[in-house]
Amino acid sequence: AWQQRVAARSPDPSMGGARLRSAAEISFELGRFSQVEQITGQVAGMPLRPRDQSRLAWLTGVFDDGSSGEPAEVRGLISLAGQALRTDDSDLAVQLLVGAARRAWWGDPGADVRHEIVLAAQQAALPDNDPRLLAICALSESHERGPFVIGQLSQWPADANGSPQAAGLLGIA
Repeated sequence: AWQQRVAARSPDPSMGGARLRSAAEISFELGRFSQVEQITGQVAGMPLRPRDQSRLAWLTGVFDDGSSGEPAEVRGLISLAGQALRTDDSDLAVQLLVGAARRAWWGDPGADVRHEIVLAAQQAALPDNDPRLLAICALSESHERGPFVIGQLSQWPADANGSPQAAGLLGIA
């Protein structure tokens, strides 16, 4: 609520949009999904900086992952991930790529697009055992990357070192 009030008083529309986007992320973290949808609807028509556009695309994609495997939409996520990498925001880039990989799994955009997702993930320079990388590889190129993913999964403890996020991604992989 505080972020929404500050956004409404922002003289610069792009800063107002950034603050609303932040409010949507906080709502997501709190599990208030209807509030996320309401706020992202407000932000959709506002001018945003490229980083905020990417974060909004990720946040919107959290609810739509798997709903569309259209090559253009998946490539759009890959492109946004590339922009995030160029601005040293590897966490956002990887989040976008996990979303792209989920879409590739459910609505196959073709081998070329699936391979582009994996190549983009490799540019993020994640450790080989990173659960996000394993999920991306397993969802995008399960046949091609299967031995790599299985080899890395076998090195993880059953409790994923007590990390629920890691456990979820490892389960996907």
